[in-house]
Amino acid sequence: MKKLQRLLSIILSCGLIMGSSVTAFASESPSPRAVGTTVTHSWSFDTVGTYEETSGGWVKFYTGYPALRDGEYDTVSHSISYSHTFSGRIGGDLKGKIQAQLGYSFGKTQGFSISKNSAPLKKGEYVRAYYIKNFDVTKIKQTDLKRTTGYELAGDQYHPVDRIETIVSYVYAKKAIQPKIKLEYWKDGKKVKTTSDRPFRTEYYELVNGEYQMKSVE
Repeated sequence: MKKLQRLLSIILSCGLIMGSSVTAFASESPSPRAVGTTVTHSWSFDTVGTYEETSGGWVKFYTGYPALRDGEYDTVSHSISYSHTFSGRIGGDLKGKIQAQLGYSFGKTQGFSISKNSAPLKKGEYVRAYYIKNFDVTKIKQTDLKRTTGYELAGDQYHPVDRIETIVSYVYAKKAIQPKIKLEYWKDGKKVKTTSDRPFRTEYYELVNGEYQMKSVE
């Protein structure tokens, strides 16, 4: 009987200690800095500039055969598709509004056809053709008017707050346009005496008024 009474006494003592610990922990928890607050956002945007840029590296899509005689030329052709896209984070409900103003949808695939004649070749010369993805980029300024209302802790008391913050960020909308192309001119080591591990001529083309026109040459 004495042993049972001693065991009950120990159990009760432990319970009191644990209860005291829980009470002490709860009393030391910090008060929230804000109560009853509401945060709203009002988004707007403006386009602030446009430019053109390529994306990724050059992709080879054609290797021709060596010309059988002087004066021959080769025609390179290819079909490719890639999507309109954007970089950065679009705020709030602006995505649909931005797409409506720009006139295209992010993620929609656009198809393109490439066709270009080489310069006249000499016997044994041939071409290799490459493309690189190309985009019209629109820089967009986003403005978020963030309004916070409610109560915030200042010192040891809560005070009403009605605060507006102006937060500016940028997103870059990218419209897929006709890819740029590159033509390399090579000599066939089996057909001529001169061999090389690099092209003897490289031409770069961009689409201008619906036709590929050479922009530079190496």
